Amino acid sequence: MRGNNIDDIEQMENGTMSDKIIELRSINKEVEVWIEPAWDGTTSWWAGIANLSEEEKKGRPHYVKMSSDPKEAVHNAKIKASHGHIFDLSKAMDRLNWAWVKHSPEVAMSLDEAQSSKASFYVHIEGIEASKSNKLVELNHEARGRIIADPTSNYVNRALLLGLDMSKESPEVIKEYLFSVADETPKKILHIYRDKSMKINLLYLKAKRDGKITEDDSGVLRFSKFVLGTNEGAAVAFLVANEDVLELLEMEADPGYYKEPIKATPVTANVIEGGIEPSYAYMKAHAIGMGYTGSMKKLDVAGYLSEMGVSLEELREEEDETIK
Repeated sequence: MRGNNIDDIEQMENGTMSDKIIELRSINKEVEVWIEPAWDGTTSWWAGIANLSEEEKKGRPHYVKMSSDPKEAVHNAKIKASHGHIFDLSKAMDRLNWAWVKHSPEVAMSLDEAQSSKASFYVHIEGIEASKSNKLVELNHEARGRIIADPTSNYVNRALLLGLDMSKESPEVIKEYLFSVADETPKKILHIYRDKSMKINLLYLKAKRDGKITEDDSGVLRFSKFVLGTNEGAAVAFLVANEDVLELLEMEADPGYYKEPIKATPVTANVIEGGIEPSYAYMKAHAIGMGYTGSMKKLDVAGYLSEMGVSLEELREEEDETIK
């Protein structure tokens, strides 16, 4: 059996659902189609049909009569189906017929599968398609929520992770682009917000854009004297495995990464000057865990946390508890 609804269909076949009705729905509701058994070349017999001896047939009240010749017409097994065709698995002949019908290329196990194949029918299970639609709406909502909650200073980085350098565009233009991706493919947006490795991917993209990482004529990616690999995936994996090189690249790609700015931002000045903030390493780890991909200057990280409603004083207390 194939498709996304296999578990549900098997439950129906095994009788663990309240009813045992298989309903076929048609892609083209106005057309009737003949469904025939599918020949299985590996067994040299018809898929889903028992290959019975004459003696075995005598002991069965119902069976599907077939020939071993795949070119022979299968008059006894053809089924003329249309939109809404029902197989009642509590009935012996419907159960026998469904066993081979489900192997036919005319029948898909889900609407998605039918739309991407040549199948004329798909198995309809009440609530499945509505559930898929609801899930997509939920993903769209979560993806848009992530964008709305993100500081606009992060938008350039998010777009870069999606493959576009929008550093010359206004935040509103970038936001519009991010919303369009959230509506069409919300999982892409959620991936760049949820996956903590995105920070290293972003560092790689920035360094390559700014010429810190170069590619030679043979397609090899290099940073300084270090060979990173022949593609983005290999380069990022190298940086993950070599923290010393990663640190050097961070310092090259963002010279202010380890330097304190002279002027504190208003939102964090009092906290930082009062000395009640957590350590820079603890703040940075917490911010990255929340999806932050902006400047890694200490006050910028602290500003992000404050903007996201995180109390730096409470974060300091939390850090103190982990040290005890």
